[in-house]
Amino acid sequence: MNTEKVVHQYLFGKTKLEFKKVELGVSDDIQKISSLAENLVKELNNTKMELKIADDQIAKAKEEAKKIVLNASNNADKVAVNADKKIKEANALMLKIGTVLDKADNAAKDLGVDSKSIKGYNEADKLYSILDSTSSEINNFTWTE
Repeated sequence: MNTEKVVHQYLFGKTKLEFKKVELGVSDDIQKISSLAENLVKELNNTKMELKIADDQIAKAKEEAKKIVLNASNNADKVAVNADKKIKEANALMLKIGTVLDKADNAAKDLGVDSKSIKGYNEADKLYSILDSTSSEINNFTWTE
């Protein structure tokens, strides 16, 4: 009977020991995977915070860009109003220059001389051309979109 007991204990004792080894192995696996999961959760939370910060930065930059565009647009409106005034001034001055040059041409013709020989005639004629071309460039100006 003693032998029976020893055999019985050996068989069942060994099974119990093997079960404990398996249980310890599974427990180690659970601890390892849990540790990995905890670390990944921390990393995911950090990533989520980084995404929020990046999104906030984009939103802030968009607001700043809107303000910059609004300021530039307001400035452009002021420049355009000033340009219109300058064009009107240029047109009025070109009309006066044209009248004076016509008088000079008629006087030179009456005297039988070349109007370009009149002091300041060439300069006034050149300034008329510059005013005309510059005014045209301003009138044809288009804003970059």
